[in-house]
Amino acid sequence: MKAVLKEDMIISAGGFGVEIGAVPSGVGVERLRFDGSVLIDLMDLTSIWVRETAPGFYELHCVYVPHTQLVTMTYTDRGNLIMENGVIRVMTTQEVTDKKQAIQDDITDNRNLKDELRQLVFDLSYAKIDTHIDNVFGTLTAAQKSSLKRLYKVVLFLAKRR
Repeated sequence: MKAVLKEDMIISAGGFGVEIGAVPSGVGVERLRFDGSVLIDLMDLTSIWVRETAPGFYELHCVYVPHTQLVTMTYTDRGNLIMENGVIRVMTTQEVTDKKQAIQDDITDNRNLKDELRQLVFDLSYAKIDTHIDNVFGTLTAAQKSSLKRLYKVVLFLAKRR
């Protein structure tokens, strides 16, 4: 099979490009690399050349390409890579656990804030809106206040419908 390559990565497989040999069945090309002579399945490697392409995003290579670092890792570790002081490494088990816990804490905090906001919206009344606009926007004309009150009441009505 022929393929178009970017360094050792297969960009597209088809009828033109570099001859790479037969692609193993059941293996996606995103996991395969061509070292110049044979196809390499990244799943079979214990050390992989890694390049950070953007903060938190990495390319995996089977051979050295510019700006890569050799990292002792497996293909399944790819989601746990971090750059620390210019060195790419795999997070420790504790770091992975802490990261998952931090994400879960953020989700819980966001859920709690959403519930608080929902309760605040449902506690609002049209009378509270009228009082608030009268007190805060004292420089507005009566027509402007009336228009603003209608707008807020429509938004409140739509928010309470959800």
